[in-house]
Amino acid sequence: MTPLKDNPFATILLPLGQTDDLLMHSLLAFSGAHLSHKAPANLQLATATKLHYSKLLSGLRKEFATLHEDDAAKKDRLLRILLVTCHYEAISSDTNGAMFNHLSASRQLILSLLAHRSRHNVHQASDAATLGFSVELYSYLVFSNTIVPHCGPDFHSSPIDSFIAALETLGAGPSFSALFGGSYELYRLIPEVSHLASQRLLEEKIGITTPSHAQRRVYNELYMSVESWKLPPPLPGDDPKSWEQRQLVGDMFREGLFIYLATSLAGSIVNDPAVIVSIQDHIEKLFSYAPQLLSSESVAVMLWPFVIAATCMVKVKQQQTFLRVAKGFAMKHLVILSDVLEVLWDDPDPRAYGPYGLHLVLERTGLSIALV
Repeated sequence: MTPLKDNPFATILLPLGQTDDLLMHSLLAFSGAHLSHKAPANLQLATATKLHYSKLLSGLRKEFATLHEDDAAKKDRLLRILLVTCHYEAISSDTNGAMFNHLSASRQLILSLLAHRSRHNVHQASDAATLGFSVELYSYLVFSNTIVPHCGPDFHSSPIDSFIAALETLGAGPSFSALFGGSYELYRLIPEVSHLASQRLLEEKIGITTPSHAQRRVYNELYMSVESWKLPPPLPGDDPKSWEQRQLVGDMFREGLFIYLATSLAGSIVNDPAVIVSIQDHIEKLFSYAPQLLSSESVAVMLWPFVIAATCMVKVKQQQTFLRVAKGFAMKHLVILSDVLEVLWDDPDPRAYGPYGLHLVLERTGLSIALV
């Protein structure tokens, strides 16, 4: 997504890994898994990656077994390692929810660390920078994986905490723009839209056939937030081309949010022709932005809006284009995502449309998909 000089994995984690063997094992396992997709015949690389991952897991078990409640420094360190491990699990095509288990453990560490900082009024610059980055990275993973309504206590979602919606209060560091590309205000609307969809499904379950006044009010507020979003103007010295890319990323996220919002009030079945036409219009706009970003540093953040759009794709040509591009990256987790979407598209169930339709497919197959 960003040049190496701005990539927080290189600027923040790699220097720390030079004096932390366990963090380095996580980084090497992640890097190895990424490279293995590009060189599947390289058995030496695959073996080395598995060795680093094995040492990572055994090391984590030992560290957590000896973790004391008041050891904030160790919790901060383990949090970083867990978040890198999340990335490994995602691109290693895990379908059993391993990444979400790591996210759950990360969440507990964050809550404990924030409580410790509040109790002891600890705000050292170095601690704030590393913890701030970890919370940003955790939030990014949660936002990016909020692709279905929360329809029960399963591993396909992570709880949404107040610290996620107020990252600025933690003191945004230099990694903030690298992760969110100026679109944080849009990212943090994702769980709110997902929650709206979940609440509408609950209303439907108890026999409320049309959206309540409260749900419509929330919908209108969210719609206006998406509609009125503007990328902050470039700062002196900013690269104009990079700013234009960030604008395109924001525009793509807006289309993804509009699509999710359009399905949110429909409940389990989207059958209003006007809503379906509106969704298709947003899909067309999304496709118009894609060519400008596919070869850019921002390609990684295209995934969330396109996954949301893909759950609503009914045009065969657009489905085929999505599959061709996704599989063209030669990443196992994108191949699995593509396979799941094909199951969704082929399902005759009238509910098999939109994020809720994706939820049904995941529920029926028992699969979990993770996005990074």
